[in-house]
Amino acid sequence: MRPRIVRVLVGAVLGAGLVLGWWGFFRAFPDLPVHLIGDEKCRNDLGCGLGAAYVSIVITVTLVIAVSVVVAWIVLSAIQVRPAWPVAILGPVFGWLVALLLGKAVHEASLSLGVAVAAMAAGYGLAGLVSARRRT
Repeated sequence: MRPRIVRVLVGAVLGAGLVLGWWGFFRAFPDLPVHLIGDEKCRNDLGCGLGAAYVSIVITVTLVIAVSVVVAWIVLSAIQVRPAWPVAILGPVFGWLVALLLGKAVHEASLSLGVAVAAMAAGYGLAGLVSARRRT
Protein backbone atom coordinates (compact mmCIF):
# COMPACT_ATOMS: atom_id res chain seq x y z
CA MET A 1 0.00 0.00 0.00
CA ARG A 2 1.51 3.25 -1.11
CA PRO A 3 0.99 6.58 0.64
CA ARG A 4 -1.67 8.89 -0.75
CA ILE A 5 0.78 11.46 -2.07
CA VAL A 6 2.47 8.78 -4.17
CA ARG A 7 -0.92 7.76 -5.63
CA VAL A 8 -1.70 11.39 -6.43
CA LEU A 9 1.69 12.06 -8.04
CA VAL A 10 1.73 8.80 -10.01
CA GLY A 11 -1.81 9.50 -11.22
CA ALA A 12 -0.91 13.05 -12.23
CA VAL A 13 2.20 11.99 -14.15
CA LEU A 14 0.27 9.18 -15.83
CA GLY A 15 -2.57 11.51 -16.87
CA ALA A 16 -0.14 14.04 -18.30
CA GLY A 17 1.78 11.29 -20.06
CA LEU A 18 -1.35 9.88 -21.67
CA VAL A 19 -2.34 13.28 -23.05
CA LEU A 20 1.14 13.87 -24.43
CA GLY A 21 1.21 10.35 -25.87
CA TRP A 22 -2.11 10.82 -27.68
CA TRP A 23 -1.02 14.26 -28.86
CA GLY A 24 2.12 12.75 -30.35
CA PHE A 25 0.17 9.91 -31.94
CA PHE A 26 -2.31 12.23 -33.64
CA ARG A 27 0.50 14.57 -34.70
CA ALA A 28 2.20 11.61 -36.38
CA PHE A 29 -1.03 10.30 -37.95
CA PRO A 30 -3.32 13.35 -38.36
CA ASP A 31 -5.63 11.86 -40.99
CA LEU A 32 -6.05 8.45 -39.37
CA PRO A 33 -9.54 9.05 -37.88
CA VAL A 34 -10.87 10.39 -41.19
CA HIS A 35 -9.49 7.51 -43.25
CA LEU A 36 -11.01 4.85 -40.99
CA ILE A 37 -14.56 5.75 -42.02
CA GLY A 38 -15.87 6.19 -45.56
CA ASP A 39 -14.10 6.39 -48.87
CA GLU A 40 -12.98 9.39 -50.92
CA LYS A 41 -16.31 9.60 -52.79
CA CYS A 42 -18.23 9.66 -49.50
CA ARG A 43 -16.02 12.38 -48.01
CA ASN A 44 -16.70 14.60 -51.04
CA ASP A 45 -20.49 14.32 -50.58
CA LEU A 46 -21.73 16.69 -47.87
CA GLY A 47 -24.33 14.41 -46.27
CA CYS A 48 -22.22 11.29 -46.35
CA GLY A 49 -19.10 13.23 -45.37
CA LEU A 50 -20.73 14.77 -42.30
CA GLY A 51 -22.06 11.40 -41.23
CA ALA A 52 -18.66 9.79 -41.72
CA ALA A 53 -17.00 12.61 -39.76
CA TYR A 54 -19.45 12.17 -36.88
CA VAL A 55 -18.91 8.40 -36.78
CA SER A 56 -15.17 8.95 -37.01
CA ILE A 57 -15.24 11.30 -34.00
CA VAL A 58 -17.35 8.90 -31.93
CA ILE A 59 -15.13 5.92 -32.76
CA THR A 60 -11.91 7.87 -32.18
CA VAL A 61 -13.01 9.23 -28.79
CA THR A 62 -14.25 5.80 -27.70
CA LEU A 63 -10.97 4.14 -28.71
CA VAL A 64 -8.86 6.84 -27.05
CA ILE A 65 -10.74 6.49 -23.76
CA ALA A 66 -10.74 2.68 -23.84
CA VAL A 67 -7.03 2.42 -24.69
CA SER A 68 -6.18 5.07 -22.08
CA VAL A 69 -8.05 3.18 -19.35
CA VAL A 70 -6.34 -0.10 -20.25
CA VAL A 71 -2.88 1.49 -20.47
CA ALA A 72 -3.39 3.35 -17.18
CA TRP A 73 -4.53 0.17 -15.46
CA ILE A 74 -1.53 -1.81 -16.76
CA VAL A 75 0.96 0.92 -15.80
CA LEU A 76 -0.54 1.44 -12.34
CA SER A 77 -0.61 -2.30 -11.70
CA ALA A 78 3.00 -2.66 -12.89
CA ILE A 79 4.22 -0.03 -10.44
CA GLN A 80 2.09 -1.59 -7.71
CA VAL A 81 -0.42 1.17 -7.14
CA ARG A 82 -3.28 -0.81 -5.66
CA PRO A 83 -6.15 -0.73 -6.40
CA ALA A 84 -5.36 0.47 -9.90
CA TRP A 85 -8.78 0.25 -11.54
CA PRO A 86 -10.41 3.23 -9.76
CA VAL A 87 -7.64 5.57 -10.88
CA ALA A 88 -7.69 4.17 -14.41
CA ILE A 89 -11.47 4.55 -14.74
CA LEU A 90 -12.06 7.75 -12.77
CA GLY A 91 -8.98 9.58 -14.12
CA PRO A 92 -10.45 10.39 -17.55
CA VAL A 93 -13.81 11.30 -16.00
CA PHE A 94 -12.30 13.70 -13.47
CA GLY A 95 -9.87 15.03 -16.09
CA TRP A 96 -12.74 15.78 -18.47
CA LEU A 97 -14.63 17.58 -15.67
CA VAL A 98 -11.55 19.63 -14.79
CA ALA A 99 -11.08 20.47 -18.49
CA LEU A 100 -14.72 21.61 -18.72
CA LEU A 101 -14.32 23.79 -15.64
CA LEU A 102 -11.09 25.29 -16.97
CA GLY A 103 -12.75 25.94 -20.34
CA LYS A 104 -15.59 27.77 -18.62
CA ALA A 105 -13.17 29.71 -16.41
CA VAL A 106 -11.09 30.98 -19.33
CA HIS A 107 -14.09 31.27 -21.70
CA GLU A 108 -12.55 28.99 -24.31
CA ALA A 109 -14.33 26.32 -26.32
CA SER A 110 -11.10 24.39 -26.92
CA LEU A 111 -8.10 24.05 -24.64
CA SER A 112 -4.44 24.37 -25.48
CA LEU A 113 -2.15 21.39 -25.07
CA GLY A 114 -0.73 22.73 -21.81
CA VAL A 115 -4.16 23.23 -20.27
CA ALA A 116 -5.27 19.77 -21.45
CA VAL A 117 -2.16 18.21 -19.89
CA ALA A 118 -2.78 20.09 -16.64
CA ALA A 119 -6.47 19.13 -16.62
CA MET A 120 -5.79 15.42 -17.11
CA ALA A 121 -2.94 15.49 -14.61
CA ALA A 122 -5.30 17.07 -12.08
CA GLY A 123 -8.05 14.58 -12.95
CA TYR A 124 -5.86 11.50 -12.58
CA GLY A 125 -4.29 12.93 -9.43
CA LEU A 126 -7.73 13.58 -7.97
CA ALA A 127 -8.76 10.03 -8.87
CA GLY A 128 -5.69 8.75 -7.04
CA LEU A 129 -6.61 10.79 -3.97
CA VAL A 130 -10.30 9.87 -3.94
CA SER A 131 -9.64 6.16 -4.48
CA ALA A 132 -6.98 5.83 -1.77
CA ARG A 133 -7.89 3.49 1.03
CA ARG A 134 -8.69 5.20 4.29
CA ARG A 135 -6.91 4.18 7.45
CA THR A 136 -9.25 3.40 10.29
